[in-house]
Amino acid sequence: MSGTQQPLLVDKNLAYNITEFSKYDDSMTASIIKSLFIYFGYSYQNVGDIFGYKTLDPEDFSKVMKISKANLFRKHPNPQQIQNSKENREILYEREEVNGKFSEYRLWDNYLENALFILSSQPLFESYKGKDDKHDFVTLRNYILVNEISVVTAKANKNRNTKIFYRYKLDEHFENNLRQFFLQTNLSHYIECKRKGLEDFYLLLTNLYHQEKKKGNNKYYLKFERLKLHFSISPNLEPKYQKRKLNQSFKKIEEILAKDIPGLKFDWEAGDGSRFKYSPYFRWDIEKKEEIQKKDNTVLDGVFKNHLKRNLLAIFTSQNEANKNSAKLFYTWLHDKDNKDIHVAAYVSTYSLYNKVRRNQVPGPKVFANTFFSKLYATNSLEEVIVLFKPRELMIVNEVV
Repeated sequence: MSGTQQPLLVDKNLAYNITEFSKYDDSMTASIIKSLFIYFGYSYQNVGDIFGYKTLDPEDFSKVMKISKANLFRKHPNPQQIQNSKENREILYEREEVNGKFSEYRLWDNYLENALFILSSQPLFESYKGKDDKHDFVTLRNYILVNEISVVTAKANKNRNTKIFYRYKLDEHFENNLRQFFLQTNLSHYIECKRKGLEDFYLLLTNLYHQEKKKGNNKYYLKFERLKLHFSISPNLEPKYQKRKLNQSFKKIEEILAKDIPGLKFDWEAGDGSRFKYSPYFRWDIEKKEEIQKKDNTVLDGVFKNHLKRNLLAIFTSQNEANKNSAKLFYTWLHDKDNKDIHVAAYVSTYSLYNKVRRNQVPGPKVFANTFFSKLYATNSLEEVIVLFKPRELMIVNEVV
């Protein structure tokens, strides 16, 4: 995978339900589960992963999310699979030893596999919000993120060393939310916050900022008591020392997010009838509505093009099952003007999911489609096609081309 310059789109449920990760037994498991949630979104969005977006390579996951590979493959002391089993630990390990690690009796017992097992067998959140093409919804169903997971081995080199990776299938609502119910984040800043133990607050703060900014606000009051719980600050400390600890975290966040949230500043006010300042808030520079719209439209253009690319890929693979993983053949198929009717139809159907198309609209989506594919047919390499699928700045959403 390559690059994190574009905003990383994360399912908003991660920010809404961030406190639920405290239910896991250890901080390493909780951190890996959150990292997988973000990495799945990164994989879906990333241009370089066009053919392997449902494959998890532990080396890439380790590199992107800045987690030690050694820690990922370290044996978990009490894996969830063993906790769920009616058999005792010794019998399970004996059975695996007899039948082999790559049999149906495999135990998912390192930290990475334990996290994957949890995501494929336990509800991630008690409630789950989202959008599809026609509805907004909130559900209390058992939301399980990974519908299917399998371990795959391959020979990595001439010495016949075995490489392990995982194929997965995600719940359809997750991918829908990456198109319609997402939070704009910065992956490098998330990781920097994670190093300082601030990643949960980063997601919470970023979500609040985007919500309030769109309302025209530039100030938001936080709950002192909730922040103390969030940062695990001892209730036995005097309030002034609790406040001091929060200010230390606030300062770190201000430094990391100086560019993401221009003018970010935390401060305190005295509450009603009090002379002591124990009401925390954060503020930011007011941004013109036109600039907010411009940035939002650029992100939406990227979402649209990512969806279009995947729809085109789905058509290509259905027609070329034997060569579905060939980037060169996919480029050739895209570049073939004989496929123009198919290309345009895919564009128009994808466009209609993001824009209300009026009867006799001028210009209509077919005009945008013809413009887009005229540019594509004029490209001379796969690299130029990839550039064409990158988002561009737009002032009007209906001008997506």
